[in-house]
Amino acid sequence: MSDPVAERFQRIAARPVVLDVQNLGMSFPGAGGSLIHALHDVSFQVRRREFITVVGASGCGKSTLVRILAGLTSHTAGEVLLDGKPVNGPGPDRGMVFQGYTLFPWLSVLKNVMFGLDMIGRGHDAAKAEALQWIELVGLAHKADAWPHQLSGGQRQRVAIARALAAGPRILLMDEPFSSVDPIVRDELQQEVLRLQSELAKTIVFVSHDIDEAFLLGDQVIVLAQGGEIVQQGTPEQILADPANDFVASFIGADRGKRRLTVSPTTSRGDDRVLVDAGGYPVGVIAAPDGRLTISNGSPKSRSVSNKTDQAGDA
Repeated sequence: MSDPVAERFQRIAARPVVLDVQNLGMSFPGAGGSLIHALHDVSFQVRRREFITVVGASGCGKSTLVRILAGLTSHTAGEVLLDGKPVNGPGPDRGMVFQGYTLFPWLSVLKNVMFGLDMIGRGHDAAKAEALQWIELVGLAHKADAWPHQLSGGQRQRVAIARALAAGPRILLMDEPFSSVDPIVRDELQQEVLRLQSELAKTIVFVSHDIDEAFLLGDQVIVLAQGGEIVQQGTPEQILADPANDFVASFIGADRGKRRLTVSPTTSRGDDRVLVDAGGYPVGVIAAPDGRLTISNGSPKSRSVSNKTDQAGDA
């Protein structure tokens, strides 16, 4: 029987590298002549149509990293290459979605999304037509003439995503974009980003402090520790199965709560076994070998199956 997870990552590994981060460092002088490292010797590659999540505790340098990738912050060591060319400043080849609500308050939704298109020289009529298409794609066609203050937090971030994508960047950078919305809206936006990434075949680097969000979204997950060092990089399955050290195990909660699952003595649906977390709370079921357990209305997206772009081929 084929393994869809393994097959997916074989396809990703065969794709060309879009973003190459080589021995990246960012440091600044501290008290007493000491050197403080925001980032230290960070190296990784992002392949075309790959979704990378960067996760870590507050102060570990993850936002600094994504700002360097965007060309908004300078680095003091190493190099960032986009399609083989050094990144030395902002450019339309990278779209950025920030943590806060960064829409221009004096512009309507339509004009906010048109902004990037205007900057790259689209004519007014073409920019307006394209912006309306992007607004419709994120489900806000009925809000095209609204002002930012008339939108909910989730709607503002949908507009920010549309604006970032409108200019056709090679890579989309997202710095904790859903941290300011409530959990229900956050779940909706996570699924929205997965849908857009699948439909548009975009390469994404997504920063989060939430390990569940990182595991849900990422093809690969990069775990940063204090001092801005990568302590582990791998698929969510690899990190869960084999944390690199005690820090990673503690950070992902491998030894507690819902990560530490056991089979309950309880039996349901014949041979199906109930899973419980460390507190004894039931959290799921291991289906019987004959596959009788039927799951309806499942998650709109699972990293265990190929997405639309994979199914369409990797050319």
